[in-house]
Amino acid sequence: MALNKICATCLRGIKNEFKALPGARKLHFTYTPDTDVKITGEKTSMNMFQAVNNALDIALATDETALVFGEDVGFGGVFRCTVGLQEKYGKERVFNTPLCEQAIVGFGIGAAVMGTTAIAEIQFADYIYPAFDQVGCS
Repeated sequence: MALNKICATCLRGIKNEFKALPGARKLHFTYTPDTDVKITGEKTSMNMFQAVNNALDIALATDETALVFGEDVGFGGVFRCTVGLQEKYGKERVFNTPLCEQAIVGFGIGAAVMGTTAIAEIQFADYIYPAFDQVGCS
């Protein structure tokens, strides 16, 4: 994957960047994929949810200690990123937790300390803030 590159519009305005006043338009960046990457093996085009599901599937298939847990992950989760994983790997490795982000993170820390690869699924970024206490205490 390429680093983000400055778009042509911003490049024209970069001369004035040092003279910019507060509130002036900020530069933005656009993603430009690498074209010269040598990839061996199969390539598949995926959207974000498919890529997350595929990565979790690979982690569970290659690491027998991997666990996926969170709110509704057994049903596929709100964003459907864990669809089919519980059926494939069992309820012991892909399971639902109570609706409590602090408990999910706390369980993940404890599971990791015991030697598992703990994959805690938090569905919404806003709900992670109360769980930061668990990370700070460990």
